[in-house]
Amino acid sequence: MSIESWEDAYTQLRASFVHEAAARLEQITQLLDTLAQNPADSTSFLELRRRFHAFAGAGTSYGFPEVTALGLRGERECAALIRQSSAPGPEDLERWRGLVESLRGVFAAARDTRTEAPHTPAAPTPHGRANILIVDEDEHIRQSLTHLLETEGMTARAVRTKVEALRALEADGLVTTVPHRGPLVSTMNPNTTAHSAAAWASAFQPSLSLSR
Repeated sequence: MSIESWEDAYTQLRASFVHEAAARLEQITQLLDTLAQNPADSTSFLELRRRFHAFAGAGTSYGFPEVTALGLRGERECAALIRQSSAPGPEDLERWRGLVESLRGVFAAARDTRTEAPHTPAAPTPHGRANILIVDEDEHIRQSLTHLLETEGMTARAVRTKVEALRALEADGLVTTVPHRGPLVSTMNPNTTAHSAAAWASAFQPSLSLSR
C-alpha cells in the first residue's frame, strides 16, 4: 500500500471514529443512568470502566490527545473505586457525566472542521498477497483496519496484545530465517503493548516491515 493509500485509510478511520463517538458516548450515559439507579451494579460499573478505557486507548491514535486524557481520567477513577470494592456515589457519577460532556465537545469541534463520514471504496486495488498483522488494544481499530486492508486485496489479521502478536509471528516463522511475509502494523503510542511488540519484533528480526 502506498503512502497516499495509508493516509486515505487513516483519514477514513479518523472520520469513522468521530462519526461513531456519539453512539459510544450515549452508551456511557446509559451506564451512568443505570448506576444512578443501582450503584451496586458491578457489571455496569466494569463496563463503564471499559468504555472509558476504549476512549483512552484510541484518542491519541486518531489525533485526539484530549480524548485520551479524558478517557484515562474516567478509567482511572473507576479503577480506583473497583480496587477498593466501592460503589460509585452521586459525586462520582456527576463528575463522569462532566467527562462525557467534555468528550462530546471535542468530537463536536472535530465535526465542525469537516471531518467527513467514512466512504466505501469504489473497488479493491490489487497489492499482491501481503500478509499484515495489526496489533491494537481497541476492537474498533482492529476491525476497521482489517476491513480497509482487505478491500485493498491484502490478507490482514488482528490481535489485541503483545503476547498474541508474538505468538502469531512465531507461528508464521518470522522469528527464524523464513523470509519476511508482511508488515506488523502498530497504531498505538510508545507506551502500549502494540508498540512494544513492534519494537521487539524489529529487534529480533530486522527484515520485518513495521508501520506505526
